[in-house]
Amino acid sequence: MLLNPEKCTFGVRRIEFLGHVIGEGMLSISDARREALINTPKPTTVTMLRKALGAFSYVQRWIPGMADIAKPLYDLLDKDGKKLLKWTPETTAAFERLKKQVARPPALYLPDFTRRFVLVTDASTVGTGAMLAQPDRFKPDGPLNPVAFFHHTLSSSERNYSTTDRELLAIVLAVKKFRVYLAGKRFDLITDHRALSWINESLDLNDVGGRRGRWLEFLQQYPFDPIHRAGKSPELAMADYLSRVGHGEQVATLCMATSTLGQAESDSALIVLTESFPCWRGKMSMTPKCIVQR
Repeated sequence: MLLNPEKCTFGVRRIEFLGHVIGEGMLSISDARREALINTPKPTTVTMLRKALGAFSYVQRWIPGMADIAKPLYDLLDKDGKKLLKWTPETTAAFERLKKQVARPPALYLPDFTRRFVLVTDASTVGTGAMLAQPDRFKPDGPLNPVAFFHHTLSSSERNYSTTDRELLAIVLAVKKFRVYLAGKRFDLITDHRALSWINESLDLNDVGGRRGRWLEFLQQYPFDPIHRAGKSPELAMADYLSRVGHGEQVATLCMATSTLGQAESDSALIVLTESFPCWRGKMSMTPKCIVQR
């Protein structure tokens, strides 16, 4: 095997690879890619719009609810590729919101398969949200470190489900999404719906029919411990946000504010901010509308 020294890097704590920065157990967007996305000009043709959406899709793991945010833009792709786009206030707002999300992406942590996963789910009348996370290695009782996010917009029929069925659907969709992490490993399932505390008990599926029976049969493949948390608990903040994102409701924008990479111990806090307040890594100014939950 031959190695080109100019293309190799050894003994580093952080490395940039394919537009990502990997290091210290964390995964983030490189500064160059983030700046390129933020400065993306407004597309004038469908072909240009496809290229722009493809670029944003490459970093969609850092854009909670991207499919819902970008829906007005995807609706424009039905036209011929060379036709000029007719921008509306809705499509312009969607494009600017994508760039805004990239400007302040949440910090994601690399999964550690030697530690237990935590799946946090929530549902609203318009969607479901989930966060796959793990306890901090150095602060097991501290805030959860997010590994990935998931968002699903409810269809017209799903919006007619009962509250219990919507919450159960949120769990099923999240488990399917993160099955590569959860299969064969016991994990914690956090929900704010107390009626689902029985979900892991021995059930006679012959007494539970319809879609609920099918969902419960599917979940029996996965070993997990259900944990009830109040809806206002820090663990459920991001899942609650994802279940409502993009639907015009007054919700908070969340992200992980993390100290400079390279420290032996990660000093993290879950920051809850209104849309008008930015979030970044490192120090930040406290304001009456900024809530830090450690």
